[in-house]
Amino acid sequence: MKNVQKLSHEVAVNAYLFYKDKFLLLLRAKQPKIWVPPGGRLLRLEDPIEGLKREVFEETGQSIEVLDPVTTWFGKFNDRLLLSIDYCCRSLNNYVALSEEHSDYRWLTFQDLKQVPLDFILSI
Repeated sequence: MKNVQKLSHEVAVNAYLFYKDKFLLLLRAKQPKIWVPPGGRLLRLEDPIEGLKREVFEETGQSIEVLDPVTTWFGKFNDRLLLSIDYCCRSLNNYVALSEEHSDYRWLTFQDLKQVPLDFILSI
């Protein structure tokens, strides 16, 4: 009998996407309506870099250059185990074509991000 193992968790990727001196945040259209970097869950057996490029293009219309991973997170999200890998990425322009997953976007400087009030991040 074959020993078949179930996957222990899902994997997500996010892009800390910058253009010149600004970073992109997207406002989720559904609950929780929070500001987030572009990204999402990988498809089964999908390469993380290719999955990140796919997710960013789907959500913003952007083609990106993926530079380096910057942080990881592991924990429960929506009652499922999730491993998230966040990458620093460069955009070639500031054009954004939002998907239906998001209702607004903002390009913010690092200084803006440090001074953003919590109610902006957790808005609506």
